[in-house]
Amino acid sequence: HCISLWGHDFRPDYLTIPAVLPVLGEPTVLAITATATPEMAVAIGSGLGRDLDRVRASLFRANLHYEAHRCANREDKLAKVVSISRKERGAGIVYVGSRRDADAIAALLRDRGISAVSYHAGLDPETRARAQERFMSGNARVVVATVAFGMGVDKADVRFIIHLSPPRSLEAYAQESGRAGRDGRPARCVLLYSAADKAQLNRLARLDQLSLSVLRDVYRALQQTAVWRWAIVDATKLLPPAGMDEDRPDPRIALGILERAGLIRQHPDAPVFRVVSLAPRDPGEVEETRDSTWQRFRAWVGVDDSGAHERFDTAQACQALDMSPAEINTLLAGQPDLIVRDGPRLTCIELLPSGPDARQRIETVLDRSRQAASRRIDQVMRYAAGRACRHQVLAAHLGERLDPCRTVCDVCLGNRSLLEHDAHSVEASPSTPARSSTTAADALAVLQAVRTLPFSVGKTGLVRLLLGSVESRIRADRSPSFGCLSDVKKARVEALVDRLIEGAFLHRDLDHEYKLISLTPRGASASLDDLAAYGPDALQREDPRSASVDQALLERLTAWRRQRSADDQVPPYVVAHNAMLEEIARARPRSRAELQHIPGFGPKRIDLYGDAILAAVDGDSG
Repeated sequence: HCISLWGHDFRPDYLTIPAVLPVLGEPTVLAITATATPEMAVAIGSGLGRDLDRVRASLFRANLHYEAHRCANREDKLAKVVSISRKERGAGIVYVGSRRDADAIAALLRDRGISAVSYHAGLDPETRARAQERFMSGNARVVVATVAFGMGVDKADVRFIIHLSPPRSLEAYAQESGRAGRDGRPARCVLLYSAADKAQLNRLARLDQLSLSVLRDVYRALQQTAVWRWAIVDATKLLPPAGMDEDRPDPRIALGILERAGLIRQHPDAPVFRVVSLAPRDPGEVEETRDSTWQRFRAWVGVDDSGAHERFDTAQACQALDMSPAEINTLLAGQPDLIVRDGPRLTCIELLPSGPDARQRIETVLDRSRQAASRRIDQVMRYAAGRACRHQVLAAHLGERLDPCRTVCDVCLGNRSLLEHDAHSVEASPSTPARSSTTAADALAVLQAVRTLPFSVGKTGLVRLLLGSVESRIRADRSPSFGCLSDVKKARVEALVDRLIEGAFLHRDLDHEYKLISLTPRGASASLDDLAAYGPDALQREDPRSASVDQALLERLTAWRRQRSADDQVPPYVVAHNAMLEEIARARPRSRAELQHIPGFGPKRIDLYGDAILAAVDGDSG
């Protein structure tokens, strides 16, 4: 499946196999994969240029128990991950969709006394190798990983595999879950899903899709590099580097799309240049007669009998001699007295005539790619929510007919609620927050929570504690405030913490790596009366958005911010976001005390910019 699914993306060398088979004397070819659908099997044969006989082993493994469980939210999923990791005694793999989740959930499991490591492509090679070795040797019981973990990893005694969210295809799920129980002993394969997962998969699929403008940029870069129709390039540099907050498209995927649209042809990697020389002959030795192609090559490069080294550019040679890099390879290899030294080998591209319908061909390829991605997502979600035997559905997807397993999947056993029981036996998942407003009592509860913290935390840690989140590092046994606002929506709790910071009841140390939160003297002595402004009625009365924006003031503030960001050499949003300037233009604060009620203006920002802002409000351009 590397040829048909990945070949055009990050395994382009697989596409060169058909080209080298004749050179090798048309040897027998064995194509092996665990996860080929019937359509993909046909594509593999076509990609190899062979009419393949098929030998199919059954996908069914009676020791694997497949389960899929609908979860209310992320909290519910994480509670189940903790529950299974505690309940199952053997090694386990937790597959997640992001590097951030790999690190965070591994830390969460360690906090719960479970030996866990994270593994993803963002780790440096030494750290990644050390994590893999700890898991393989049994020094770490659980690895929390992206799909970067697993290729070539063979650990026989994996007792459970959990997918935090559905993978992008059923083929991927069959492959990843199949890494469990290779010793033949029972193992659990658990898929967790929620109502939001389909939208997330669709979003990821859209990120994978390249735009016409990106394809145009890659094609233009090839044209600028090419010698007529030949380009030997570092494919990773066909697009400029991405900005700090941007996801840079993979140019190699763009090459695959351009090839499928008939605009280019990818050849085996070729040396950028070569240095050649003829080995000296013994005196009187007569040079053997060689064919005209060699004579033409020799004359173009300038190789003579002196033994001098001559360097030539491969792309220029291909164009001048009307030969492909493979044909040049064959020619040079056939000269017994020729000494060849290759330069660095890079991606070799042949540009083909584009034709007037190039754009239409590209759009057709992109449309087919979008349709295929949508079909894969629908298949995965139907599997997750389905009521048919799990083994039977996976096997059917890969072209095998099975009878229902009857004993080794949750559907056949009728125990789809098993995990709910497991999770509640360890720590119940919090119910979905209902309240969308907060009170003065809630504000006082936040201050009390900070007062009784066993150690300092940042905003994220504080919010998790207040909500009673499974991700909170501070549990109920260490803080009486654990879950005290669990019935409030997360966004409202975050907003409440922000307002308490803005009101100088809490201090957030922006100079600290984790931006730790602490009580201010005002917060330490606050009472319900002091916090009356944090009640819902007061909030409604005091909402500055009920006033109109002073456009003239907003223009002065914007001009001031532009100048200040230039003076400080920082982006404008570091000085103040647009929304903050609009709030000032509504509320028109006349003092520092009034300015602190503007969302986002804590003591530090007021110290930096307060006087200038108040001057702008008064109409003083300075």
